[in-house]
Amino acid sequence: MPRKLAAVLLGLLLFPVVAASARSTPDTGKPDPSVTTGVVRSTIALPLADDVLPVGVPVLFAGEASYDGPVAKRVTAVDISFDAGRTWLRAQGTGPWSIEHAFTAPGARSVISRATAEDEVEVWQTALPLHAGTGPLPKLACERCEFWQPNRGDTRYLRIDDDPRPVELGIRFAVDRPGHITGVLGYNFYDQGRGERVGRLWSADGKLLAEAGPATWFSNEFTFDTPVPVRPGQTYVASYYTPYGRYPVTARHFTATTVRAPFITRPNAGVYRYADEGPVPESGGFPDKSFEASYYWTIPIFAPTR
Repeated sequence: MPRKLAAVLLGLLLFPVVAASARSTPDTGKPDPSVTTGVVRSTIALPLADDVLPVGVPVLFAGEASYDGPVAKRVTAVDISFDAGRTWLRAQGTGPWSIEHAFTAPGARSVISRATAEDEVEVWQTALPLHAGTGPLPKLACERCEFWQPNRGDTRYLRIDDDPRPVELGIRFAVDRPGHITGVLGYNFYDQGRGERVGRLWSADGKLLAEAGPATWFSNEFTFDTPVPVRPGQTYVASYYTPYGRYPVTARHFTATTVRAPFITRPNAGVYRYADEGPVPESGGFPDKSFEASYYWTIPIFAPTR
């Protein structure tokens, strides 16, 4: 028999044995979690690739995980490595998941997420490259960049607060590069109460930089007539006033620094002020109070300088 044909036949005979041993442990016969028959996937949505993170302060990492296979399985754990796979930490939640981590020294970093769905472990893991301390700014894929945050794994994602009082809802933020704030998104559609909805941009000390009404009565976007130039490292507050109350909120979201270029926020970034506490009743005012590290779904819109 020719040698090549013999080798092929030998391989065919041995393959089922090798495949079987790869899918079960010799001691128990149970499935080996290092080999997957379905597809377990995890992604990191916060921060983004090549983002520059501060050193010495907790930063929020968050993402999603899922399983796609012939048998329905639930994701049971997500582990995160902040040192390119040498050690692993268990994240909170599964899909979504989140974890806070502080880098202690500057330099290039590689972060990996790994999901487990019952007895199967994610095999193909993609490292997320980051910079701690200093590094080149990542390229932006957006001309119109909206502040956005993924779900956390340890909080209730979003609810509508039924407080009907008129209120100014905002977010305290910075940017990592020069550009302009062109407007604000404020997700509130209730049509009860008095007064008009207004979107605003403020300096950190409460100086009003711009304001605008909605394009239409049902619009949630407030576009400034003149875009406001903003500088990296400076803190700004984007807000919108709603005379109707009943606003969307996610509690305990801003418990750590978040970085998702071009935006940076610090803990307790969500801020508010009730209208009756402002200088002019029923017209809002500079929001400077925080509660339970809440996120009020106020979204600044940034246009980078090209």
